[in-house]
Amino acid sequence: MTLSDSSMYEPNFDDAATLVAPTKPNPASVRSIKYMRDLTRQRDYGNMVASMPPDWRGLFLGLVNMMGTHTDEQIFNLQSYAQVDVSKFIDQLLRMPAKSAPEQVARSPRRPIEDGLYVVDGTIYKVQHAVNGSGYQYAKKLVPDRYRAKASFRNAPSAIRNIRPEHKMSMAEAAKFGKLYGVCVICGRTLTDEISIALGIGPICGSRNFGEKFDEMRRAADVIHKYNGNNK
Repeated sequence: MTLSDSSMYEPNFDDAATLVAPTKPNPASVRSIKYMRDLTRQRDYGNMVASMPPDWRGLFLGLVNMMGTHTDEQIFNLQSYAQVDVSKFIDQLLRMPAKSAPEQVARSPRRPIEDGLYVVDGTIYKVQHAVNGSGYQYAKKLVPDRYRAKASFRNAPSAIRNIRPEHKMSMAEAAKFGKLYGVCVICGRTLTDEISIALGIGPICGSRNFGEKFDEMRRAADVIHKYNGNNK
């Protein structure tokens, strides 16, 4: 059977609504997801994708995208993909030619990083794990509003792919942002007391994210602030 045979890609769902996890019977196993992940790194599936009907193409590319940002176990926990669908993808991937060695290396998996704040090309991201039971890791982008003296984190779906351990935000970088916008880089709230404004970070967020190093700096700033106040 060839890729052009449409019966190979006969959709087993009526519409996009059937892709929602609760309606998906028999979710794909971790083993099947891992095997498909390995095949997508080894095989050139460009022609396969081009031959798929739109629904199947979207399903396949969505899963491949998940494989670039989640572990096999995290994808399984989401239970968004049926075993029968993944098995069809595996069957077709096995028919595809192998990629060249450089292409296979380029698609090596992203290793999970520590949750926290990161700076990539001047943009600040908060990396965290979902708390809904799926356990997948994702990133949010900090968007400052200088006119209203606040900032908020907004979803950045593909950003997690480009964040590396070496991008971890330093205390100095966090302070620089806080001083510039007058808001805490970690929680986005307006800095109000003089010491927090001077340090660029709120007391709770600073202690929680930078530990004793921040606490020592805040105690020193408090001493200087009191000294200056007594000598006015």
